[in-house]
Formats: sequence, structure tokens, C-alpha cells
Amino acid sequence: MQNLALDLAMNFIRRGSLASIQTLQLHNFVKSTSLLDRILQAEQSCIRRTRQASTMSKSINSTQDKDNGSLGKPIDDVPQDDEDDRRKRKNMFTLIIISSLGMLGYGVYGTVYSQWIYVRFEMDALGASFSKLEKSAAIDPCFRGNFSDSPFIPLLVEAQANSAHFNMLTTLCALIPSFFTNLLLGAYADQIGRRVIFIVSLGGNLLRVAIVCVVAYWNLDVRFIFIGCIISGLAGDFASYLMSIYIYTADNTTTGKSRSFLMVFTTAVSWTCGTLSQFASGYFIEAVGYVWPMITGLAVIIVSFVLTVVLLQETLDKSKVKKVSLCQGNLSVICDFCCCFLHF
Repeated sequence: MQNLALDLAMNFIRRGSLASIQTLQLHNFVKSTSLLDRILQAEQSCIRRTRQASTMSKSINSTQDKDNGSLGKPIDDVPQDDEDDRRKRKNMFTLIIISSLGMLGYGVYGTVYSQWIYVRFEMDALGASFSKLEKSAAIDPCFRGNFSDSPFIPLLVEAQANSAHFNMLTTLCALIPSFFTNLLLGAYADQIGRRVIFIVSLGGNLLRVAIVCVVAYWNLDVRFIFIGCIISGLAGDFASYLMSIYIYTADNTTTGKSRSFLMVFTTAVSWTCGTLSQFASGYFIEAVGYVWPMITGLAVIIVSFVLTVVLLQETLDKSKVKKVSLCQGNLSVICDFCCCFLHF
């Protein structure tokens, strides 16, 4: 009986110990599960905070980029833009100086030439009587133009007709070649560059003025002037010079008001210099005659040509040049010619 009671007591103790052990294990499992949940929640919270921080940093960087670059450009590009603007301003300043000098020299030459060529034909028509006419004009300034009292009326009329006919021929010798030359220069301007057009046009005018000065200084045959006119026409004459000014201005400006303003400003300064030179040419002729004013105009054109070769920078971007074959270029010229013919 005592043994049975002892066995029951021992079984009860074992069951109570086992239950307490299971209860302790369950409690530890619950504690470990809650700790794992907390760790997961902390990780998710860190991920959310990291995403929010990255989003805020991106928005701040985009705002700073917009503030630092008004056109949405990176800050590193600003010095490059400033350097490009300085280069364009320098090119425009050089262009204004070169074009003004060219117009100044051509204005002096053109005004004096139109007067000299008539006097030259007048000398050829009158011969020995030209000195008598000059003496009479020196005594009476109205004598030369007073046809009712002048004994040289037929000769003066002949000289005027010959000079007008000669001017027409020289104009045609320069105009006809320059028409086709300017079409070619316009079609191939994006392949040969801008400096080439400047140099060719100024060089042609320079040779023409030089030939006229040689003829006037050594009193040579006036038919040599046709050579200079043909050379000037093959070089594009004055039209190619104006075309090169406008193309160069367009390369160094942006579309909008700045381009329009600089085109008008460059043209106004150039033509103002040409107009002032024409006003001064009359006093120059009275002081030293016809030859030295034309030589002075030639010297100014030479200075403009040298500055063009030395200082004028090329603005054509070679990497953006579109290759055009000779057939395509000639086809473009033919189309332009047909459009001009139909227009007129």
C-alpha cells in the first residue's frame, strides 16, 4: 500500500515537471516570435525611410539644377557656354571691322571711278583741246556744263555716250559671271566654309580695283579694265561679299531678336562708312585729283583683305557638314536658276 502511494506521488511529480517544462518552452517560443516580428517591422521601417530620403534628395537636386542653369543645363556646361559666347562676340566684332573697312575702301573707289572714267573718255575725245577746256572751266566753273556757250558740244556728248556704253559693258562683264558664281557659292557654302567666301569675294574686288588703279596711274588702255571686271564677276563681285556677311552673322547669333538686331547693326555700320567715304571723295578729288583717291581706296581694301585672312575665324562646324556630291550641287543650282527665271 505504501509502495502504491509512493508510485502515484512520483508519477504526479513527473507530470508536473513535464508540464512546467512544456509551459516554459511555449513561453520562450512566443517571446522569440514577437522578437522576430519586431525585427521585421524595424527593417520595413528602415526601408520606407530610405526610400523617402532618396526621393527627397532627387527633388532637391532637380530644383538646384533648374536654379543654377536657367535653361536646364548642368552647372559644368556654364563655363563652356560663356566661352562660346565670348568667341561669337569676338567674331562679330572682327566682322564689323572688316566689313566697315571694305565698304569704306569700296565707297571711295566707286565714287571716284565713276567720275574718272568720264574724264578719261573726255580726254580721249577732246585730245589737245582738253587742256583748253580745263582752263576755261577753271576760269568759269559753269563753262563745262553750259552747252549753249561751249564750242566742244559734239565732243562732250560723244565722251558722255562712250563712258555710258563702257560702264554698261563693264557691268555686264561682272554681272553675268557673278550670277552663276553666287549660285554655286550659296549651294556649297556649307561645304567650303565661310572664310573662303570672304576671301574669294574680297580678293576679286581687290584685283579689280588694282587693275583700275594701274590703268589710271600709267594712263593705259581702258580695255584692260574688262579683265578686272571679269575676275571680280568670277569671284562673286559685291553680291557674294554681302552674302558672306549675312551668313557669318547668322553663324554667330541665335535665332530671334539678337540675330535680327546684329544683322541690321552690321549692315548699318558698313553702309554708314561707305556713305561717309562718298561724301569725302569730292573733297579728296579737288585736293589731289582722281588717281590718289582710288589708290587710297585700294589700300583700305588691302587692309580689309589682310585682316580677313589673319583674324577672321571659321564658323562652319566640320562635324555637322552634310556631304553633297557635284551632281546634287549642280542640280540645286539649276533649280535655283529656274526659280529665279520663273520669278522674273
